[in-house]
This record gives sequence, structure tokens and C-alpha cells, in this order.
Amino acid sequence: MGFQARLFLALICLPLLGCGWGSETVEEPEFFDILYYSETDFSTETPRDAEKAWVSMKDLPEVEFVSSEGSYVAIVFMHPFSIGVFDPKAAEWIGIVTSIPEEGRPVKIAVLRLDYESMSLKKAHKMQLPAGELITPAEAAEIISQNPQYGWMVDWRVDPADLVEFGGNYIYSYMSGDFGGVIVLNGYAGKIIFSATRVWNGVGKVLVPGE
Repeated sequence: MGFQARLFLALICLPLLGCGWGSETVEEPEFFDILYYSETDFSTETPRDAEKAWVSMKDLPEVEFVSSEGSYVAIVFMHPFSIGVFDPKAAEWIGIVTSIPEEGRPVKIAVLRLDYESMSLKKAHKMQLPAGELITPAEAAEIISQNPQYGWMVDWRVDPADLVEFGGNYIYSYMSGDFGGVIVLNGYAGKIIFSATRVWNGVGKVLVPGE
């Protein structure tokens, strides 16, 4: 259901010393973690490519919107919109950045889409959703199963064991010979925050948050 390469960074706020900037301080996130995910088991792209995509995203204002909450995670992956021979013009780098909400705080979300080859920004979305307790994999699988995209991706129910959980987000991807796609659900909001298709002999679409 997809391969993942994970980089973990637990950070605390400390002054930046001995780096030639005098007494200036740089505020770091309380917690940050990143997942380099692959729908293709890195048979087309590489973790290094995903890392370069993140470098192109990490300073965008939409990421700052999320990181201002203090603790956050990022998921970076390549999404092919077509099935068959890989077409770089029918692929994008996707970045999903979500805060880890404290009690009583909403979850902030940024969805970033980059051109596959140039890694330049194509579209960016940010949203803020009410947050609650993290839902279980079984609950996440039920929500994904009810998603209209899922109905024509496959014809059996999503198995909770097939979900990849990261930072409160549940990822489900399905590769097939005709129709497939990827869905990301935020478990604090209980909502799908990204959904995209891929098709044979054509080009899929981003359904959530929309084209």
C-alpha cells in the first residue's frame, strides 16, 4: 500500500549560539516529524527526491501558518495521475502539513502541490478544522470507505491494517491496472484532507481540496 521513509526531529527552543549571529535567537518548533511516503514503493522516485521537494515547500507561508501552532508534521510524496508508463507531466509532488493540536485548539492544515520536474509551486491550500480526540484506525477506515472516490477505486472495504498512520493522519493508497488513488484523513478532525485519483489512459484529478 505504499512505502515510507521517515525522518524524526524532536526539537526544543534554544538560542542559536556560536554561529556568527551574535545574541540572536531562532525559534524552533516544539516538535516536528516528516514522512517521505511513496505510492510506488520508490520504484519511480527516491527518498532523496522527496527530500528536495520538501526543501522547496518548507518556507512557504502556508507551512508557516501550520508551524505557528508549535508542533506539526509533514507528509511528502509523489502522486502519479496516470497509470502505465510514467509521465512526469502527469505527476506532482504533494506536501501535507498538519499541526498536532493541543486540547481546545483547532488543527491547522496546509496542502501543497508542486510541479514534478521543476518542483515549483502549482497550488497551495490552507484550512483550519475543529479538532477532537484522535480517532482509531477502524474509525478512519470506515470514513474512507464512505468516500465517493473509494467506491470506484476498489470493490471491497478498506482494511484498517492497510492504513499508514503518521502524526494523527491516516494514509490509504491503492495501485491498480485501471483506477487507483490516494486518500489522507486527519484523525483529529475526522475529515479527509486530501484525495486524488489516477487512471489508465488518462489523467486523474485532485478531488480534495479540489483542483
